[in-house]
Amino acid sequence: MNIYTEKYLNLLEILYKQNKNLLSAFDNKGILVSGATGMINSLMIDLLMKNNNTRIYCIVRNTNKALERFILHKDNNNLAFVEADLCNEFDFNQPVDYVIHGASPADPGTFLLNPIDTIMINIKGTDNLLKVAVKSNAKFLLMSSGEIYGNVAEEIIKEDNKGSINTLDVRSSYNESKRCSETLCVSYGYKYNAQYNIVRISRAYGPTMKLSDKKALSQFMFNGLKHEDIILKSKGNQRFSYTFASDVVTAILTVLLNGVNGEAYNIASDDEGLSLYDIANIIAKKSNTEVKIILPPQEEQMKYSKAVNSILDNTKLKEIGWNYQYGLNDGLNITLDIIKELI
Repeated sequence: MNIYTEKYLNLLEILYKQNKNLLSAFDNKGILVSGATGMINSLMIDLLMKNNNTRIYCIVRNTNKALERFILHKDNNNLAFVEADLCNEFDFNQPVDYVIHGASPADPGTFLLNPIDTIMINIKGTDNLLKVAVKSNAKFLLMSSGEIYGNVAEEIIKEDNKGSINTLDVRSSYNESKRCSETLCVSYGYKYNAQYNIVRISRAYGPTMKLSDKKALSQFMFNGLKHEDIILKSKGNQRFSYTFASDVVTAILTVLLNGVNGEAYNIASDDEGLSLYDIANIIAKKSNTEVKIILPPQEEQMKYSKAVNSILDNTKLKEIGWNYQYGLNDGLNITLDIIKELI
């Protein structure tokens, strides 16, 4: 179903008015984006297309599918598509000011089904886009993840935390390739003077999430909207940071404008302390359903994050001018209200 429902279009208007000054800073700028149809970048593109002169080039595997997602902008000449396989070098000769790399498997099930592909898209994709950024003298932004910290003892995780990840776990194909991608940015900065920033995104959610999304929070919402029991596949003791999609977008744009070169920034709201069990019950209450704990077979449990605590400190990001606009309750209400028309 076309995402451009009346409710989603109304949300875009609200978000644009709330963030007009930030979005307008990208007037007359060119941006190359990978992962354009993903939850975060598709919303970012919808918002930036409200500017008159922001030029966006989307790297996609299939132009026709991308056009379906961005049907609202089919007549906007400022949105263009570049068909490419990021695992291979490709020619791109348009002038751009920024390169945003967001293409990566984000579904935990994919890490086990395609661990090698997961590693390659993160490492080779980052390498090939850094080459474009250096050639274009553009600022590069890597969309990394809070998953790079792994399972650490600290209650609140700052950017200088070195993390703890088991390299002999196949699920680490995602975590470790993201970590290597970050080091690739550092290496390009050292050898080629590349201008770059890294953002480590907490668990994001929003109305642009794909209906095929298998992450726990997504499944909770989908089950609730279908009036099915919400299935918790663990005891639910894990505590994570959650961030509404539009707040991730404004964080990324703020880092592009104000981020100190070579620095990494955590993206997270101040909602902390809620366990996965708490989140499941909040959604169950909103959906008038129940939570059931059903522990899956060991093989399926391999898909899940080993982290039991991943509360990201956002102080550094706030120091460059960002703050979140939607807490968990408001963000969930907006997401549920829009997605219920799409299921």
